[in-house]
Amino acid sequence: MELRAVAVVCVVALAATSCTMSRLDQDEAVRISGRLLDEAGAPRPGAPVVLAKEVDLGEALFGVTVAVGTLGLVCLAEPGPAICSKSRRATTGPDGRFTFDLRGRDTHGLVGTASTFHLSARASVGPGDARGPMVTARFDVQTPTRELPELRLWRPRVTAAGGRVEWTPMDPASGPPEGYAVSYFGDPARAPVWTVEGPSPATVDPRVLEDARGTVAVDAVVTHEPAGGRVRVTSRSAAVPWTGPAGAPPSRGAPCWSYASSGDTAAPLSPCTLTDGDFSGPVAGTPSDTSAGVRTAIAVDLGRSRPVSLVVARGCPADCTVETSADGRTWSAAGTGTGARFTVAPRAGATAHWVRVRSTSGVDVSRLAEISAW
Repeated sequence: MELRAVAVVCVVALAATSCTMSRLDQDEAVRISGRLLDEAGAPRPGAPVVLAKEVDLGEALFGVTVAVGTLGLVCLAEPGPAICSKSRRATTGPDGRFTFDLRGRDTHGLVGTASTFHLSARASVGPGDARGPMVTARFDVQTPTRELPELRLWRPRVTAAGGRVEWTPMDPASGPPEGYAVSYFGDPARAPVWTVEGPSPATVDPRVLEDARGTVAVDAVVTHEPAGGRVRVTSRSAAVPWTGPAGAPPSRGAPCWSYASSGDTAAPLSPCTLTDGDFSGPVAGTPSDTSAGVRTAIAVDLGRSRPVSLVVARGCPADCTVETSADGRTWSAAGTGTGARFTVAPRAGATAHWVRVRSTSGVDVSRLAEISAW
């Protein structure tokens, strides 16, 4: 493909990759290696290691693979999801070392860019753990030999109660962490129910956890700058159980309506999967009006006018405005958010019969997974 075409691809989806062209020939032998250590710094033998190529820009545009943010960690699941079918697996030796042998073409993206890899390793489950600690390295490969910095497992003491999580800090021997993030999982193979960044203790409004059950884990991020290029290492603690303390929101099981780009007319969405308590997937129902076109908004019918102090939206594909209404025709803006998970708090004393999440730019909101009103 001409460089001009590559440049066009980079402009279309710059956020997906750096668009750095690979310096490796297709048939060149490539070796990726490193060593896994336990939390005390000793070699960790017999641990599973997975090497997975992150979706690259050209592949994302042309549909070769599907983007997964923490691809290596996802591919450690047994069995792994379909996206992990091309991942490579190894087991650490007595000295904790692992090795992967590839060809240059294996490190290339669709248009000859240098692909990003995730290499992840997992430890066994310890007493009180729901899942053992994991570590993942994110890097690209531009040299025939890519030796990673030593990867050290992290096993802090983690306690979770209500919307509060505490943990012991990372050992400085692993490098100064750039930050911590807490993830609440309903299912370890799926996206988190909620995440929060910051030092220990980290707190969230318990209502965002609803009545879900699962595990909670803490991530610490350290960036290394070895000769072969930057390596971003995320160490995930062992996961401990948690139960959503707030229970189901008043909107659980409420009917919902779809608004189309062809007009402001609403069509019932059946079944309504946006109020069923399953945070893992996009809208599954179909509007009764099959000619409705692109969904630009989804509204939830609360059954009657009631106080609304918090609206939680999950899976908004772009900037979304949360609106409330007493009659389903006249709407008042309550706030704006974006991304996988966000909350909006209407003004004090606000009441609503309807709550709507609307794309401010007119993009399809079918990726919304859940709308909850408290």
